[in-house]
Amino acid sequence: MQPLLRLDKLGIVRTISNNNYTAATMAFFVAFLILFLRRPEALLNAQFWAEDATIWFTQAFNQGFFSPLFSPQDGYFQTISRLTMGIASLFPLEMAPFVSNFIGLIIRSLPVCFLFTPRMGWVGTKEKLVISAYYLLMPGIWEVHPNITNAHWYLSLYLCMVIAANIPNGLLAKSHDMIVLIIAGLSGPFIVFIAPFYGLKYLAESNYNLIKAAKEFLMGSTTYRTIFNLLFVAICLIQIFSIFLYASGRSPAPLGLSPEVLFNILSARIFLGSFLPHEAIHHIWQMPWLNLPATLLSCGLLSYVLIKGGWRMAIFIGFAALMIGFALAKPQITVDQAQLPLLINSHVGGRYFIVTNIVWVGCLVFIISRQRPLLKNIFYSALLCVIVVSSYYTFSVDNLQDFEYQKYVEQYHDLPEGETIEIPVNPGGGWAVTLTKKAE
Repeated sequence: MQPLLRLDKLGIVRTISNNNYTAATMAFFVAFLILFLRRPEALLNAQFWAEDATIWFTQAFNQGFFSPLFSPQDGYFQTISRLTMGIASLFPLEMAPFVSNFIGLIIRSLPVCFLFTPRMGWVGTKEKLVISAYYLLMPGIWEVHPNITNAHWYLSLYLCMVIAANIPNGLLAKSHDMIVLIIAGLSGPFIVFIAPFYGLKYLAESNYNLIKAAKEFLMGSTTYRTIFNLLFVAICLIQIFSIFLYASGRSPAPLGLSPEVLFNILSARIFLGSFLPHEAIHHIWQMPWLNLPATLLSCGLLSYVLIKGGWRMAIFIGFAALMIGFALAKPQITVDQAQLPLLINSHVGGRYFIVTNIVWVGCLVFIISRQRPLLKNIFYSALLCVIVVSSYYTFSVDNLQDFEYQKYVEQYHDLPEGETIEIPVNPGGGWAVTLTKKAE
């Protein structure tokens, strides 16, 4: 299959062989190294982050690995958080934050690895390099890097990639897809947002014949497709029922939404903000005369990609749009202030913009890929320059506050059996892990 996004016609970059997974393996290790270097203390002086400790690790440590594994939290199942902290609880207490962050780095490296497999052969090699460069160097990841609580945002993008990928050949590739579907689908509500665009894939492949598309979806041409689709529907229903049965209230604080705030968010945090350091976002936000035309122009470009990009690009754009729409309609930023205006601070709500910003850059890559060779090279060089210059200011992610976790671990070991200890964790302000001393 010829790549849809391809810039290697001049022989500058060779197309990856459809039978070669060496590049994917190399991409994984390069991605892991770069992400580690962005905040080395994540492994060298590992600290817990928020719900990682107060919910997931506390429950796994005090109740055991399996007891909390199948329990919903905040209205939906969050399997990757429970699974990771269950694994971390099996290690000595001193190592738990390290294990958690190590798994977090693996999760964030896997989409880059998958991008360089033959399964993503519809993306040209040079495009893969540019998209990966942004993915690994993007600003605004302080809140999410590399904790497990926010890993489900990356897993949702990974699931979109699996859906958009070429059909797998071989048991290993098919098993990979099933595992990604189960873990990503049961690690947040995002599979519900992906579902309509997954259905669009079958409609497009069936020339928009609804009956034919439904038949193909439920009784696919291969056993793999049938099982994957039935599993997709089952997980989607589990999350929907969970949301209705167990959903807890969101922040009661007002949104503070207005047309100006909306344009500021879209421009300063996504369309322009995808490449901006923290201080610049604050300044751009205060330029409504710039944010309105930037948003309108960017929406025009997105419309072009939707028209020309087929169902694959529609999956990414549609999911990102639904996800950010829901996030901004039901944010969880503060309980006592208008919420959305607080997004002027790029350290606030950074998790909401991970997927949107990666997808936005992917759309720019798609648009450039359709230009003539000379323009492609010029635009790609310009885009890479922007990414590199931006990373000069944003590559190093600020360290978390050191709450001297190891000191508290020593205190835990000195406790009598059955006594409890509270260990403060980031981001501070009352976040703590409460552990009950076990028999040794």
